[in-house]
Amino acid sequence: MIAGGDGAATRYLTSGAKAAFAAACLAIAVISTKRGIFFELPDRTAALYNSLPVFLILMVMTSPLVWEHHPVLLCLPYLLVLKRLTTEHEWLLFGFAYFLEFLVPTFDLFPWSYGRLLSPIVWLWLVWSVRTNGLSPLFVWATTTRSA
Repeated sequence: MIAGGDGAATRYLTSGAKAAFAAACLAIAVISTKRGIFFELPDRTAALYNSLPVFLILMVMTSPLVWEHHPVLLCLPYLLVLKRLTTEHEWLLFGFAYFLEFLVPTFDLFPWSYGRLLSPIVWLWLVWSVRTNGLSPLFVWATTTRSA
């Protein structure tokens, strides 16, 4: 508890952090919808598809209870950001976030237990930083049809 016996200060800090994270997610959802970061479709469904990955992150991070199976909802956002990673720095950040979210086992041992809290924040930073990138050359190479 922080500076009190009833835990009110902790609840206020937690609620404030969740509100700040939700505001950041909403801003990034608007940017990803306008720029077509995840899906480039000519119709209006692109807005839904471009905002869904950010809202999946928001849903898991603002949930009052987090269970071990919740990162399953984060697989899609982590995979979709791969199509915009172009520099070694972005790949390193992605690998770090992926490692913390999916490869570190679930346990309550400080500081490792906070890795799943840090990973979506790194993911949001990645989406913010790749918003102006084109398609990744590796993504283009992997998705083009090869004829023998």
